[in-house]
Amino acid sequence: MAAANRIAPKRRVPTHSPRLKRDGSRDWIISEVREIADQLKCVYATCVTAQLALQGQSAEQDHEILLALRLHVSEPVSRQVERLE
Repeated sequence: MAAANRIAPKRRVPTHSPRLKRDGSRDWIISEVREIADQLKCVYATCVTAQLALQGQSAEQDHEILLALRLHVSEPVSRQVERLE
């Protein structure tokens, strides 16, 4: 019973990534950033497609959903892709 009341020790979080120590770490970072940018482009395209579908339906709540997608997904993702490229 006493063991159950103990607080678990905090895990030590490394301050650096061990992957960065290997040879070609700069190439690895560039590759990872490009992959992230490609994934964000896909997210952006999917979001824009959903926005167009909602716009075409013209249902009452669709306008709010459309605005939320545009403000909180499309535009921020688009800015991040531009920064990464």
